[in-house]
Order: sequence, then C-alpha cells, then structure tokens
Amino acid sequence: MKLTSALAGALVVALGSTGHAAGQSVLFVGNSFTFGSGSAVRFYRSDTVADLNNEGIGGVPALFKSFTQQAGLDYDVALETRGGVGIDFHLENKLGVIGRRGWDKVVAHGYSTLDQEKPRDPAKLIATSKQLADFLKDQPPLLFDWLFEHTLFCAIDPSERDAYVQAVLRWLKPQGQYLAVNYLIPDTEGPPFGTTRDELWRRFSPHFDLLKEWVPRSYPNRTGLELMMWWNRKKL
Repeated sequence: MKLTSALAGALVVALGSTGHAAGQSVLFVGNSFTFGSGSAVRFYRSDTVADLNNEGIGGVPALFKSFTQQAGLDYDVALETRGGVGIDFHLENKLGVIGRRGWDKVVAHGYSTLDQEKPRDPAKLIATSKQLADFLKDQPPLLFDWLFEHTLFCAIDPSERDAYVQAVLRWLKPQGQYLAVNYLIPDTEGPPFGTTRDELWRRFSPHFDLLKEWVPRSYPNRTGLELMMWWNRKKL
C-alpha cells in the first residue's frame, strides 16, 4: 500500500508540474503493480475511474484520482491492465480498447524485470514504449470517425508537420472529422513551435473541407491566441 500510494502521489506531482486543464484525460496502461495485486487498493474506489476491461479495478489510478481531487484538480482517469504482462501484451491484444478515444496523458507500466524472457534487458521495453507512442509513423489498429487534438500541432517540429498531416489522414475514416485547437504563436524555437492560420490552411485544405472555425474560451494567458478549426475529410 505504501508503494502504490507513493507512486500515485509522485504522478500527481509529475503531471501537475506539466500544467493542467479541467477534464484532462489520463490513461494508465499496466499490470499487477498498476492495480496493486494482493492489496486492498486493487478494487479501491473503482467507481471513480473507468476500467476499460470492465473488471472493477481501482488500483493506483483510483489512488491518483483521489489525490488529485484532494488537490482541487479534475482528471478523467481510465485504466487498461493485465497482470504479469509488459507493454508488448497491450500492443498485441488491447490497441482496439486503448484506441477507442484520444488521451491527454498516458502512463504505461512495463514488466517488472523489463523483459520476461530476458530479465534486465531493456530492449523490448524501449521498443514497445516507442511503438505505443509513435502516432506519426505507425499504421493504426483501426480507423476513427473523429480525431480531436488540443494544441498538439504546435508541439510538432515544423520538419515533421507533413508527417503529422499524413498521420491524421491515415487514422481517420473516409469523410472522418478532425477537430483541432490550434495555438497561434510566433515562436520559432520550441516546443511549442509557432503556426498561423495560413499555414494550417495550406497544410490541411487539400485534404479537408473546413466546416467551421472559431476562437474558443481559453486560459487568460492564451486569450486570442487559440483558433478552433473543424474539418471534414474530403471524399476520396
């Protein structure tokens, strides 16, 4: 219990230091260490989190949720866990579950000895972690009707932005919807990197029809700097 509480507390500090928006989503992907096997925390306050496997797990994600509430924060917390496995299991068997929606933050817990077949060898953990995160280059496990991003484009290095547009096309169904909150800043050294409406139009309009655009409600330090654009993928 002390270990799981310490882990959840460390995550509150780590995620809190990166900035927080109300309702941000956090997905925990892991194993028995993540759900606290053999302890009371396994089913702790499971009603406060979403178990994507419908097993009634609370675990570290529920502890994290409790700590954030006590800190006055509001996270939408979900988990996808399986005992005795590494990230490779989730990639091979659970991408369809994990990928049903987008996540603002993902916390992934690998196998306790790094590799079940080669203890202390980090190669598999490094490779599978990269695979889990590599949206720009990987083939999607399934296609989506909607893709929503919040100031992600400005985090992409300008040299990778063509790859980002192609990734959006690759992950969306024909005539899928792409809704983006763009951060219009002049910065050239980042992240975040600057962008303009002209650049967004140049990159996305060949592939999408712009349905609507508006200035969203923003944090005070971003007022007038964000532009929301709702695109519909053009017929092939």
